[in-house]
Amino acid sequence: TKDAAAKTEWSKLTFADWLGIAVCASAGLINLHESNVVHCDVACRNVLLKKDFTAAVSDFGLAVQLPEGKDAEVDNNSSLPLTTAPESWDTGTFGKSADVFMFGLFVFEMFARCDPFHGNALLDSRIEADFDTFLAKVRNETLRPLLPANWPQNLKDLIQKCWVSDPSARPTMKEVN
Repeated sequence: TKDAAAKTEWSKLTFADWLGIAVCASAGLINLHESNVVHCDVACRNVLLKKDFTAAVSDFGLAVQLPEGKDAEVDNNSSLPLTTAPESWDTGTFGKSADVFMFGLFVFEMFARCDPFHGNALLDSRIEADFDTFLAKVRNETLRPLLPANWPQNLKDLIQKCWVSDPSARPTMKEVN
């Protein structure tokens, strides 16, 4: 069947292929950032793959133009994805470093092939107090996806640099690429 053929194609991808997808996505984010636009929803669901497995960033529904020298304000915090950077939850604003935070989670999601916070009891309960606890743990860096021991150390280092809580300590997308 067509689905079986697609699964066979995916299973043939090497680590280098997956890394190439991440590099394509980072190049797309660099282009956005050079135009002073932040995506605000970097995730696997928003990266399209071509037949040759090159990638393109898509779904600009939450993307915003940055005011000169400032972060952009987000209208409605309730519509933000769970992978939103801590400072964006706190201030209702997005900067380029928020996309970097989300990029780190995107890379995790892509290599792990699961949602970064899949199975987290704090999110599964749908109780507001639990969501506040979830955000507090993301903010103070006690809640991050577990990086598998068998992943290359340089990949784990990159992901960890992207998802630090302090936005000024994160690399730029150019540095990531």
